[in-house]
Amino acid sequence: METMDIKKAIENYENAKIELANALKSVVESKGGEIILSEPYYFAYGDVECHFTRLYISDNHLYADYSDDWVIDKMLLPHDYLNSNHIRNLLNRLI
Repeated sequence: METMDIKKAIENYENAKIELANALKSVVESKGGEIILSEPYYFAYGDVECHFTRLYISDNHLYADYSDDWVIDKMLLPHDYLNSNHIRNLLNRLI
């Protein structure tokens, strides 16, 4: 594969990740700007197992509350630790 093809593939992946996050944001907006997850959505944050508890819109950005069972913090989406599979799985769960 040529260098230009690889760069284009990386660009396409990044664009797809942003579009999936925008779709997720639209779902959250359509539900009144906040979704409390009935069951946690688990993901690895570095070496730590975490889970989302809530998705919400604040200042026109999509955030998620997440926990490692010690503390609850917030994450701006899309985030580097979440690949497009995570966002796609969240979308499938919510629609």
